[in-house]
Amino acid sequence: MEKVLSIYFNTDRTYITKVIHNPEGLELDYINSTTLPIDIESIHLDPSLSILRDIEIILDKIPNDYEKINIIFPADSIMIAQMPSKLDIKKEEIVDLVSLEIKKFYPNLNITNFEIQVFQLPVSQSQSFSQIAIIIQKSDIDFFNGFFKKYNKKINFTYASQIAAANAFLYNYPELVEKYSVIAGAQNNYLDITILKNNQLVYLGLVNYQNTAEIPELLEQEINKLMGSVVPELNGGLFYYGNDINKEVSMALWEISMLLGLEGKRLNAFRMIKTQLDARDREYLSRTLQIYPSCIGGTIPPYFNYLII
Repeated sequence: MEKVLSIYFNTDRTYITKVIHNPEGLELDYINSTTLPIDIESIHLDPSLSILRDIEIILDKIPNDYEKINIIFPADSIMIAQMPSKLDIKKEEIVDLVSLEIKKFYPNLNITNFEIQVFQLPVSQSQSFSQIAIIIQKSDIDFFNGFFKKYNKKINFTYASQIAAANAFLYNYPELVEKYSVIAGAQNNYLDITILKNNQLVYLGLVNYQNTAEIPELLEQEINKLMGSVVPELNGGLFYYGNDINKEVSMALWEISMLLGLEGKRLNAFRMIKTQLDARDREYLSRTLQIYPSCIGGTIPPYFNYLII
């Protein structure tokens, strides 16, 4: 039995969950959130670590009985690069491509300044290969490791929010593993779109919106573009999550799903997870199930094959 704490530094607030890995499955042991967000861009301006005071207050109140800490970054706090690939690509070739991407955005840094996870995507409908690199500055990870020293812990794994949410989907909807499913996250003016099949990332994309009213039409346009060019079908359905999935957006996405011939629903982060939390916490879970996929997925080892460079 292992306990894993996940901390999701989202742009509206920070979300924290503790999950027990039992032989029979996952059990939610603790859930909470801060009242204010942490600005990842400004953390290094605060050597006193006072910016993490809200997290410290929460962690000081719960048992220090978790073996691992995983942290999750929102898409706009890290770099995500899509690059060409090929069958049996070598690690040296991947390193060269990632180095070129880094130089575009960080001309004064090099590949050694980053923690990088590379995911190979299967061949698309157009018979082309591509790969996704999740690029996180090591200085950010070092900052948080410095904070967790007081708890005698260090970061076990770092996630991009989209990867963690996909993790949560694969755990909670095992009956859909062999089907093409699209996962859409909407928050902080970014719509991330992930397509999964057979525990593989098939597609990962990110588009911008100005207000929540744009989300349904924008997602419909993106799905129409992906159908045929990337995947032959989406027989697993559409699952949506994120802070901007309010009642109106959720209803509009359900209607869009029907028009596209898909089953559409909120991504339930707790669908297959047991808990002994009290009634008040359970009611909170039912209201926020679409907010916690990245946090819950961050407590689970990655389903996907990846290379760390």
